[in-house]
Amino acid sequence: MPHPEVDEEPGTRAGYIRTNAALPAGTLPVASAAGRRWAELLGIFVFLPLLLVWLRPGRAILPVLWAGTVAVAVALVRDPSFDRSVLSLRRVADGRWVGRLARWAVATAALGAVLVAAAPDRLWALPRRSLALWAAVMVLYPFLSVVPQTLVYRVFFLHRYAGLLDDRRLDALAALAFGLAHVVFLNPVAPLLSLAGGALFVRTYRTTGSMWASAAEHALYGASVMTVGWGTCFYHGSIATAQAWLWP
Repeated sequence: MPHPEVDEEPGTRAGYIRTNAALPAGTLPVASAAGRRWAELLGIFVFLPLLLVWLRPGRAILPVLWAGTVAVAVALVRDPSFDRSVLSLRRVADGRWVGRLARWAVATAALGAVLVAAAPDRLWALPRRSLALWAAVMVLYPFLSVVPQTLVYRVFFLHRYAGLLDDRRLDALAALAFGLAHVVFLNPVAPLLSLAGGALFVRTYRTTGSMWASAAEHALYGASVMTVGWGTCFYHGSIATAQAWLWP
């Protein structure tokens, strides 16, 4: 009885089977595995955000993120092919932070300039409203929001769906998924800013191979968004959570 030939097909995560014989019971071709991954991707990163828009969970949005983070963390731990070196702090300092900080400073100034022109009453809205709340958000935001998002939308996404597309297209898809996740805030600014930020954060993750470098950059931009005055577009996230903890 002829045996199937197994070749390594570029761009796939498993061997590509070439045979005219019937496949053994329980064996699926690579195309079926890829189809399942696509279905999973669409379910988690497209349909789930749209479902949340319909459910409108409000302040419960962070617990939803945390539950998802636990799920993907378990999936990564159980995956022997996952490269755990991306979790190391050693790759954070890659010699490109001067350029990243300069880009962040320009972006922060641009965000402020737009508010000065379009809605000056919103400029510095959060620190003017309450320095205690602003300080709490600055401290809590990286841990409650940035790190979970980095794990889900960079580490998990780029590992889990590697091979479905080339790196460049997969990075673009990760940025789109990150932007789409912010439709739950029910305004166009949140997903648009998140789309632009997601592209930067994915690029940093790729160039450094470090979850923490991407998270640090994400935290910088998020702090600017909430400090300058765009935080109301992301209200049901860290701001609402910090406020609830300070003044239940």
